[in-house]
Amino acid sequence: MINGMTGSQVMPVLPFLLALRLDPRRFIQTINISFSLSSIVMALGLSTLGLMTLETLWISLAGLIPVYLGTRIGGLVRQRMNAETFRTVILLMLIVFGVVLVGKSTLL
Repeated sequence: MINGMTGSQVMPVLPFLLALRLDPRRFIQTINISFSLSSIVMALGLSTLGLMTLETLWISLAGLIPVYLGTRIGGLVRQRMNAETFRTVILLMLIVFGVVLVGKSTLL
């Protein structure tokens, strides 16, 4: 419901999960489940509206290749961090992405 209202799969789920202070492995598992479920619901909604064509389905499936590779590489990097460093890196990434979005919106 929140994904539909905000149009974002990241906010507010990711900050909420950070606030729970889950261990990094559990955090990644939870965020992946959340993103997967919301993506499936979104795909079903787009399909119901007639906006999910066979072409867009193939494009979406092709997009899973870099997601898989990023997940694997991220898992290797995450294993080398302690839990507090992991949380700090995630929070810094959110801040950087937020600054980029605000910067883009002010330049347009």
